[in-house]
Amino acid sequence: MNCFFVEDYIKGTKSRSAGYAKLKRNYITVYAHRHVWTVCFGDIPNGMEVMHTCDNKLCVNPEHLVLGTRKDNTIDAVKKGRMANQKLSDEQVKEIRNSKEMGVVLAKKYKVSPQLITNLRNRHCRKHF
Repeated sequence: MNCFFVEDYIKGTKSRSAGYAKLKRNYITVYAHRHVWTVCFGDIPNGMEVMHTCDNKLCVNPEHLVLGTRKDNTIDAVKKGRMANQKLSDEQVKEIRNSKEMGVVLAKKYKVSPQLITNLRNRHCRKHF
């Protein structure tokens, strides 16, 4: 079945909504996919997230939504290549950290965002080495 979309949703800033559709429910802003889950299936248990099997953040099709832990969601993202910092090998991360090149140059070279280069250099991600 195809993805369903909310036609009139609140667009949040990237840093706040990360591209997810949001709605107003009883004067409170909520993520649309989480709202659809609760309407169709009930409350979301503590420690669980509503994941998209279709990998489309704007989708609200209940058949595309499943519950999982943060770890489940991360593993799914890595398997599907959605986590940019996981697309880089450990060797590439070392090269980035040791490079004197500007972040934007490295971002183009490795086909990742300049922010990821900054995060790698500042050890905000891939801290294991």
